[in-house]
Amino acid sequence: MTDFWFNHFNVFIGKGADRYLVTGYERDVIRPHALGKFEDLLVATAKSPAMMFYLDNWLSVGPESDIAQGIRRNPHPDAVDAFRPIPTKPRAKASVTAASMRTTAAN
Repeated sequence: MTDFWFNHFNVFIGKGADRYLVTGYERDVIRPHALGKFEDLLVATAKSPAMMFYLDNWLSVGPESDIAQGIRRNPHPDAVDAFRPIPTKPRAKASVTAASMRTTAAN
């Protein structure tokens, strides 16, 4: 499962600092969560320095963003919940579509 998730949440080893971060990414992020809950794995990979570097996260903050304004909150708390493999409650197609639109900022 480690190999599967490592390939699924891949980072490019040839991109700058990722060549130094990829070992810790597999050891500290992928392996501990490979057989656990998907949500935990998703959050761990999103917060990983290797993934943040790979996605150029430091370039993604604009002057009007929540982070730049000092707001520390999750603007879409239902985003992870809407895409669980096994829904915890029934969902209408409209609510899943709305969560998808908010998550991808496609309005």
